[in-house]
Amino acid sequence: MLLSTICSYFAELTSLFYSYLLLYILKYLKDDCAVWTDGLRLVLIFAGLILVGNFIRNYYVFNGLVMGVRVRKTLVGAMFNKVGRMSMKSMARTNSGKLVALISADIMQIERPITLICVALSGGFLNITVFLIIGFLFQKWIYVAFIAGVWVVMLTAQIFTARKMKDLQLK
Repeated sequence: MLLSTICSYFAELTSLFYSYLLLYILKYLKDDCAVWTDGLRLVLIFAGLILVGNFIRNYYVFNGLVMGVRVRKTLVGAMFNKVGRMSMKSMARTNSGKLVALISADIMQIERPITLICVALSGGFLNITVFLIIGFLFQKWIYVAFIAGVWVVMLTAQIFTARKMKDLQLK
């Protein structure tokens, strides 16, 4: 899980770098006196960052899928063991449709978010990295404060919305 979180961080960081590299590619395209080898170097760095970023991104998504399948296997095994220990009287009263629905729908609701949990874990570190890059590289600390404020408001809104959604689903 830690390795997937680190991979997620670096994959998203490569996205940030190749997006920033586009500025240099645009400057190169506007310069009439630019040497073609500089353009080739920029394009190769850009393509390399995209390739590495996608490779790392696929790696952490694959690890998340493997983790989700392991959790699903454990939960289904635990449920199978529980059903195996039920008495005949309890088995007669248990609706088999409920068990199938539990396995297919409810366990899937647990398995699905596990796939991308490393993105949630690395997101905060990535935001802090972006704040530091903006602050130190561009010397625009007022922008950093504004973006950090927007980030806090978004997190608060997500938490509030999730709680309200849960309350609405319970009604």
